[in-house]
Amino acid sequence: MLPDGPTQPDHPVTLVDWASAVAFCRWEAARTGLGWRLPDELEWEKAARGVDGRPFVWGDQPEAGWANVLSGTSDTPRPSPVGAWPTDVSPYGVFGLAGNTRDWCGNVWEAGGPPCPGGALQIVPAAADDERFRAVRGGAW
Repeated sequence: MLPDGPTQPDHPVTLVDWASAVAFCRWEAARTGLGWRLPDELEWEKAARGVDGRPFVWGDQPEAGWANVLSGTSDTPRPSPVGAWPTDVSPYGVFGLAGNTRDWCGNVWEAGGPPCPGGALQIVPAAADDERFRAVRGGAW
């Protein structure tokens, strides 16, 4: 669903539940023949921060106004067009991962992050009938 209908195709899609996001990935996979799916939260974190240990998409320091977030530091109290915040871009060129809308992940949310038995991270995929919370990352809306 677009914020104001199809008149704003440059905005991120909002108001989509997890099952609908998964259904879209399956539809797109069938349409294109490619392996579309929601990223797990570790894949999302790598897409947002890269591999150099930065805590934010743009580097080491939180900067007010560098992303569209619901914190009182932005003059934009709603989602904005993709790419409207040029500082909110990951090392891989992905826009809006620090601000704008939240992103569904394909795994179950775990308090304190994914389990790490024996030093190996264990991502628990979420099944359609699983009633546990799903992981989300980024954004403010």
